[in-house]
Amino acid sequence: MLDWLHGTTGFPWSRCAEILRARGLAVDDGAIEMLRRARRFWDRLDEFRPIYGNAVRLRQVAAAEGDWAIVEEAELQDWLPGLHVPHMHVRETFLVRVVLCGWSHDLDFYS
Repeated sequence: MLDWLHGTTGFPWSRCAEILRARGLAVDDGAIEMLRRARRFWDRLDEFRPIYGNAVRLRQVAAAEGDWAIVEEAELQDWLPGLHVPHMHVRETFLVRVVLCGWSHDLDFYS
């Protein structure tokens, strides 16, 4: 509900939380920050898609079907704080595939 209200009205996250709280809905400050980070990631995904296209053109990665992007490790850490990537899979960048699942999207990460 918070993400929808923010996206629909353009109000700051804090104002949207106030509106929902005034209507009796519980909105945790941690959830606000988590949604803000997730929304920023999804909004920036359009910037990451052309990076994949350039890597394909330069033959750095093979072309694959689907909706792909290349995302820097720092972006993943910002979006998913506390994310632990096993040492053997740590990279500066990750391939990310966006998968439409019903009404939502999932992300598959590849190192």
